[in-house]
Amino acid sequence: MKKLTLLLFLLLCIGMSLQAADYKDIPVNQFVQALRSAGTGETWGRLTGSVIHRRRGSRPVAAPISFRSLFTAKAVVGQLVFRNKEVYQLTQSRLAPYSSSVETSGKSTLSDVGILPSDLVMNFIYWDFKAEEKSEKIRMQDCRVLVFESQKTKDRVKVYASATYIFPIRVEWIDKKTGKPFRTLDVNGLKKVNDLWVVSELSVSGPGWRSIVQFKKLEAGQNKNGVPSDLFIE
Repeated sequence: MKKLTLLLFLLLCIGMSLQAADYKDIPVNQFVQALRSAGTGETWGRLTGSVIHRRRGSRPVAAPISFRSLFTAKAVVGQLVFRNKEVYQLTQSRLAPYSSSVETSGKSTLSDVGILPSDLVMNFIYWDFKAEEKSEKIRMQDCRVLVFESQKTKDRVKVYASATYIFPIRVEWIDKKTGKPFRTLDVNGLKKVNDLWVVSELSVSGPGWRSIVQFKKLEAGQNKNGVPSDLFIE
């Protein structure tokens, strides 16, 4: 048995004990359910770093970014702080009907670097499941390829989920007309903090642009051992 607890940029903490062979061939509906509900551990995380955005024909833009999360069996509560002044409050239910919300006040410039606040709570894996495509190997991981569609916007994503550890390694947003990806999110780096695997680097890219998020200060722990009183900014 292998244990992988992943604080995704997704930046969720997902605790699980898995055998690789258990999830490669199980019915896809069971795999989707496992992806949505994998692990019920109660954890917290605080990641601090920077994002570097490069766009063809323009100079690179760098800005500070941090993400804080409180993960329970029922929901994820997150807070994204961008440029030390833009604060986004995020919630994602882990129980059906999987409601989610994003709240902010004032001017938002997060989209200037290609990041969507909703990415951080992986709301796309709670969209309607549509189909499974042929499995692929991403970064030496056998991945099941799942297609989800938003009920509200009809946006579609293709999720490449590790068949061993049941977490997304790559996510592609699919153009409705061409069927080709126009935006891609990749998890590039992981580090271990207090027995939790934490995302240290990820990238988001599209035609002519790319953003790399690097978290230099990584904090995470089990709620039962105490949650920092200053986890979230008031």
